Amino acid sequence: MKADARIEGNSVVLSSPEVKEPVAVRFAWHRMAEPNLCNKEGLPALPFHAGEVPKRDWLTLKIPEAKEYTLVYDLDITKAGREIRYDVDNHDKITGPFDRIGYFLELTNSEGTQYVWVSMDAFTQDASKIGVPTLASKAKFQQPVTNMTVMTNVRGVAAGSGLTGNLEFWSSNYGPANSANVPGASSQVWDFGDQPSDPQDGYGSMQVGNPAAKQTVFAFNHWVAGRNADVGIGNCPGQNPDWTFAANAGQYSAGRLRVLVRLKK
Repeated sequence: MKADARIEGNSVVLSSPEVKEPVAVRFAWHRMAEPNLCNKEGLPALPFHAGEVPKRDWLTLKIPEAKEYTLVYDLDITKAGREIRYDVDNHDKITGPFDRIGYFLELTNSEGTQYVWVSMDAFTQDASKIGVPTLASKAKFQQPVTNMTVMTNVRGVAAGSGLTGNLEFWSSNYGPANSANVPGASSQVWDFGDQPSDPQDGYGSMQVGNPAAKQTVFAFNHWVAGRNADVGIGNCPGQNPDWTFAANAGQYSAGRLRVLVRLKK
Protein backbone atom coordinates (compact mmCIF):
# COMPACT_ATOMS: atom_id res chain seq x y z
CA MET A 1 0.00 0.00 0.00
CA LYS A 2 1.17 3.53 -0.71
CA ALA A 3 1.45 5.88 2.25
CA ASP A 4 1.29 9.65 2.61
CA ALA A 5 4.35 11.18 4.27
CA ARG A 6 4.96 14.42 6.08
CA ILE A 7 8.03 15.70 7.87
CA GLU A 8 7.69 16.67 11.53
CA GLY A 9 10.98 17.90 12.95
CA ASN A 10 13.49 15.07 12.55
CA SER A 11 10.81 12.46 11.83
CA VAL A 12 8.91 11.29 8.78
CA VAL A 13 5.31 10.49 9.72
CA LEU A 14 3.46 8.05 7.48
CA SER A 15 -0.25 7.37 7.16
CA SER A 16 -2.64 5.54 4.87
CA PRO A 17 -6.43 5.29 5.04
CA GLU A 18 -6.10 1.66 3.84
CA VAL A 19 -3.85 0.52 6.71
CA LYS A 20 -5.42 0.59 10.16
CA GLU A 21 -2.54 -1.01 12.08
CA PRO A 22 0.78 -0.48 10.27
CA VAL A 23 3.61 -2.83 11.22
CA ALA A 24 6.34 -2.06 8.67
CA VAL A 25 7.48 0.46 6.05
CA ARG A 26 9.92 0.43 3.17
CA PHE A 27 11.22 3.33 1.09
CA ALA A 28 12.69 3.35 -2.43
CA TRP A 29 12.80 -0.45 -2.42
CA HIS A 30 12.10 -0.94 -6.15
CA ARG A 31 14.83 -0.34 -8.73
CA MET A 32 12.39 1.76 -10.78
CA ALA A 33 11.48 3.98 -7.82
CA GLU A 34 11.96 7.74 -8.08
CA PRO A 35 12.30 8.79 -4.43
CA ASN A 36 11.83 12.45 -3.54
CA LEU A 37 12.72 12.46 0.15
CA CYS A 38 15.66 14.85 0.61
CA ASN A 39 17.36 16.63 3.47
CA LYS A 40 17.79 20.39 3.70
CA GLU A 41 20.95 20.18 1.58
CA GLY A 42 18.94 18.51 -1.17
CA LEU A 43 20.58 15.11 -0.77
CA PRO A 44 18.21 12.15 -1.27
CA ALA A 45 17.56 9.61 1.47
CA LEU A 46 18.93 6.13 0.97
CA PRO A 47 16.52 3.18 0.62
CA PHE A 48 15.44 1.84 4.01
CA HIS A 49 12.90 -0.34 5.74
CA ALA A 50 11.63 -0.54 9.29
CA GLY A 51 9.50 -3.05 11.16
CA GLU A 52 8.77 -6.66 10.23
CA VAL A 53 6.16 -7.74 7.71
CA PRO A 54 4.31 -10.73 9.21
CA LYS A 55 4.36 -13.89 7.15
CA ARG A 56 1.11 -14.67 5.37
CA ASP A 57 -0.74 -17.66 6.69
CA TRP A 58 -2.97 -18.76 3.83
CA LEU A 59 -4.91 -21.07 6.12
CA THR A 60 -5.96 -18.17 8.35
CA LEU A 61 -6.48 -15.72 5.49
CA LYS A 62 -8.39 -17.93 3.05
CA ILE A 63 -10.15 -20.70 4.98
CA PRO A 64 -12.79 -19.36 7.42
CA GLU A 65 -13.88 -22.91 8.31
CA ALA A 66 -10.44 -23.66 9.76
CA LYS A 67 -11.05 -21.28 12.67
CA GLU A 68 -13.19 -24.01 14.22
CA TYR A 69 -10.41 -26.60 13.95
CA THR A 70 -7.50 -27.69 16.15
CA LEU A 71 -4.05 -28.37 14.70
CA VAL A 72 -2.89 -31.98 15.01
CA TYR A 73 0.10 -32.20 12.65
CA ASP A 74 2.30 -29.68 10.84
CA LEU A 75 4.83 -31.09 8.37
CA ASP A 76 7.52 -29.46 6.25
CA ILE A 77 7.34 -31.82 3.29
CA THR A 78 10.70 -30.63 1.94
CA LYS A 79 12.19 -32.55 4.89
CA ALA A 80 10.24 -35.75 4.26
CA GLY A 81 12.02 -39.08 4.32
CA ARG A 82 11.70 -42.62 5.59
CA GLU A 83 11.01 -41.20 9.03
CA ILE A 84 8.31 -38.52 9.12
CA ARG A 85 9.29 -35.83 11.61
CA TYR A 86 6.50 -33.35 12.19
CA ASP A 87 7.27 -29.78 13.21
CA VAL A 88 4.13 -30.04 15.35
CA ASP A 89 2.67 -33.32 16.60
CA ASN A 90 -0.33 -32.84 18.87
CA HIS A 91 -2.08 -36.16 18.33
CA ASP A 92 -1.58 -37.20 21.97
CA LYS A 93 -3.40 -34.03 23.06
CA ILE A 94 -6.55 -34.86 21.11
CA THR A 95 -8.47 -36.61 23.87
CA GLY A 96 -12.05 -35.76 22.93
CA PRO A 97 -14.12 -36.91 19.95
CA PHE A 98 -13.99 -34.97 16.69
CA ASP A 99 -16.49 -34.82 13.85
CA ARG A 100 -14.41 -33.32 11.00
CA ILE A 101 -10.88 -33.75 9.66
CA GLY A 102 -9.15 -31.16 7.48
CA TYR A 103 -5.99 -31.09 5.37
CA PHE A 104 -4.25 -27.94 4.16
CA LEU A 105 -1.42 -28.31 1.64
CA GLU A 106 0.74 -25.40 0.47
CA LEU A 107 3.33 -25.65 -2.31
CA THR A 108 5.62 -22.72 -3.17
CA ASN A 109 7.85 -22.20 -6.19
CA SER A 110 9.09 -19.21 -8.20
CA GLU A 111 5.57 -18.60 -9.51
CA GLY A 112 3.99 -18.27 -6.06
CA THR A 113 2.09 -20.44 -3.60
CA GLN A 114 -0.61 -22.95 -4.44
CA TYR A 115 -2.89 -24.17 -1.70
CA VAL A 116 -5.80 -26.52 -1.16
CA TRP A 117 -8.05 -27.11 1.82
CA VAL A 118 -10.07 -30.29 1.98
CA SER A 119 -12.21 -31.27 4.95
CA MET A 120 -14.61 -34.13 5.50
CA ASP A 121 -16.64 -36.00 8.09
CA ALA A 122 -14.30 -37.88 10.41
CA PHE A 123 -13.38 -41.30 9.01
CA THR A 124 -11.67 -42.38 12.26
CA GLN A 125 -11.47 -41.26 15.89
CA ASP A 126 -7.78 -42.20 16.14
CA ALA A 127 -5.75 -39.01 15.72
CA SER A 128 -2.56 -41.04 15.31
CA LYS A 129 -3.88 -42.33 11.97
CA ILE A 130 -4.86 -39.12 10.20
CA GLY A 131 -1.36 -37.91 9.32
CA VAL A 132 1.04 -39.36 6.76
CA PRO A 133 0.13 -43.07 6.62
CA THR A 134 3.52 -44.54 7.43
CA LEU A 135 3.93 -48.20 8.33
CA ALA A 136 4.49 -47.18 11.96
CA SER A 137 1.18 -45.29 12.07
CA LYS A 138 -0.73 -48.46 11.06
CA ALA A 139 -3.05 -46.21 9.04
CA LYS A 140 -4.74 -47.73 6.01
CA PHE A 141 -7.87 -46.22 4.49
CA GLN A 142 -9.39 -46.99 1.12
CA GLN A 143 -12.91 -45.66 1.39
CA PRO A 144 -15.38 -42.91 0.51
CA VAL A 145 -15.64 -39.82 2.71
CA THR A 146 -18.73 -37.67 3.07
CA ASN A 147 -19.60 -33.97 3.24
CA MET A 148 -16.26 -33.05 1.70
CA THR A 149 -15.37 -29.37 1.27
CA VAL A 150 -12.67 -28.22 -1.16
CA MET A 151 -11.22 -24.68 -1.32
CA THR A 152 -8.20 -23.87 -3.48
CA ASN A 153 -6.46 -21.26 -5.61
CA VAL A 154 -5.41 -23.83 -8.22
CA ARG A 155 -7.21 -23.30 -11.49
CA GLY A 156 -9.24 -26.25 -12.71
CA VAL A 157 -9.61 -27.98 -9.34
CA ALA A 158 -13.28 -28.47 -8.51
CA ALA A 159 -14.19 -26.59 -5.33
CA GLY A 160 -17.40 -26.94 -3.37
CA SER A 161 -19.06 -28.45 -0.32
CA GLY A 162 -21.23 -31.47 0.37
CA LEU A 163 -19.05 -33.53 -1.95
CA THR A 164 -18.29 -37.24 -1.78
CA GLY A 165 -14.57 -37.92 -1.76
CA ASN A 166 -12.32 -40.95 -1.72
CA LEU A 167 -9.30 -41.75 0.45
CA GLU A 168 -6.25 -43.75 -0.55
CA PHE A 169 -4.03 -43.72 2.54
CA TRP A 170 -1.51 -46.52 2.94
CA SER A 171 2.20 -47.24 3.32
CA SER A 172 2.33 -50.09 0.79
CA ASN A 173 2.93 -50.38 -2.91
CA TYR A 174 -0.08 -50.08 -5.21
CA GLY A 175 -1.13 -50.64 -8.80
CA PRO A 176 -3.61 -48.99 -11.16
CA ALA A 177 -6.36 -51.62 -10.92
CA ASN A 178 -9.60 -50.10 -9.59
CA SER A 179 -10.07 -52.77 -6.91
CA ALA A 180 -12.54 -50.72 -4.85
CA ASN A 181 -14.71 -49.93 -7.89
CA VAL A 182 -14.39 -46.19 -7.36
CA PRO A 183 -16.80 -44.49 -9.79
CA GLY A 184 -15.01 -42.97 -12.77
CA ALA A 185 -11.58 -44.34 -11.89
CA SER A 186 -9.36 -46.05 -14.46
CA SER A 187 -7.75 -49.48 -14.21
CA GLN A 188 -5.05 -48.47 -16.68
CA VAL A 189 -3.37 -45.50 -14.98
CA TRP A 190 -2.71 -44.51 -11.38
CA ASP A 191 -5.51 -42.20 -10.28
CA PHE A 192 -8.07 -41.84 -7.47
CA GLY A 193 -8.95 -45.55 -7.62
CA ASP A 194 -5.97 -47.91 -7.21
CA GLN A 195 -5.15 -51.27 -5.63
CA PRO A 196 -2.79 -51.55 -2.63
CA SER A 197 -0.31 -54.44 -2.68
CA ASP A 198 2.73 -55.80 -0.88
CA PRO A 199 5.17 -54.94 0.52
CA GLN A 200 3.42 -53.02 3.27
CA ASP A 201 6.50 -50.85 3.81
CA GLY A 202 6.47 -49.77 0.20
CA TYR A 203 5.88 -46.76 -2.05
CA GLY A 204 3.16 -45.11 0.05
CA SER A 205 0.07 -43.13 -0.88
CA MET A 206 -1.66 -40.21 0.83
CA GLN A 207 -4.38 -39.10 -1.56
CA VAL A 208 -7.79 -37.48 -1.41
CA GLY A 209 -9.83 -37.82 -4.58
CA ASN A 210 -13.01 -36.32 -5.99
CA PRO A 211 -14.53 -39.09 -8.13
CA ALA A 212 -17.41 -36.97 -9.46
CA ALA A 213 -14.90 -34.49 -10.91
CA LYS A 214 -12.47 -37.29 -11.87
CA GLN A 215 -9.77 -35.46 -9.94
CA THR A 216 -7.11 -35.92 -7.35
CA VAL A 217 -7.65 -33.17 -4.77
CA PHE A 218 -4.15 -33.59 -3.39
CA ALA A 219 -1.51 -36.30 -3.31
CA PHE A 220 1.63 -36.93 -1.29
CA ASN A 221 3.23 -40.21 -2.33
CA HIS A 222 6.57 -41.96 -1.89
CA TRP A 223 7.59 -39.69 0.99
CA VAL A 224 10.52 -42.02 1.75
CA ALA A 225 12.20 -40.53 -1.36
CA GLY A 226 12.50 -37.11 0.28
CA ARG A 227 13.01 -34.45 -2.39
CA ASN A 228 12.04 -37.05 -5.02
CA ALA A 229 8.64 -37.67 -3.44
CA ASP A 230 5.45 -37.09 -5.45
CA VAL A 231 3.28 -34.14 -4.44
CA GLY A 232 0.58 -32.15 -6.15
CA ILE A 233 -2.78 -30.40 -6.08
CA GLY A 234 -5.35 -31.41 -8.68
CA ASN A 235 -4.58 -33.86 -11.45
CA CYS A 236 -0.99 -34.34 -12.53
CA PRO A 237 -0.49 -33.20 -16.14
CA GLY A 238 1.56 -36.34 -16.79
CA GLN A 239 0.37 -39.88 -17.45
CA ASN A 240 -0.84 -40.61 -13.91
CA PRO A 241 -3.42 -38.15 -12.53
CA ASP A 242 -2.55 -38.97 -8.89
CA TRP A 243 1.11 -37.86 -9.27
CA THR A 244 2.50 -41.39 -8.84
CA PHE A 245 6.09 -41.50 -10.17
CA ALA A 246 6.14 -37.70 -10.61
CA ALA A 247 9.18 -37.39 -8.28
CA ASN A 248 8.60 -33.63 -8.26
CA ALA A 249 8.85 -32.50 -4.62
CA GLY A 250 12.26 -30.97 -5.31
CA GLN A 251 10.64 -28.45 -7.67
CA TYR A 252 9.19 -26.60 -4.68
CA SER A 253 11.18 -24.28 -2.46
CA ALA A 254 8.65 -24.78 0.33
CA GLY A 255 5.89 -27.25 1.09
CA ARG A 256 3.71 -27.51 4.15
CA LEU A 257 1.01 -29.99 5.10
CA ARG A 258 -1.23 -29.34 8.08
CA VAL A 259 -3.77 -31.78 9.50
CA LEU A 260 -6.57 -30.50 11.72
CA VAL A 261 -9.69 -31.75 13.46
CA ARG A 262 -12.90 -30.12 14.60
CA LEU A 263 -13.62 -31.20 18.13
CA LYS A 264 -17.19 -32.01 19.02
CA LYS A 265 -18.81 -29.39 21.23
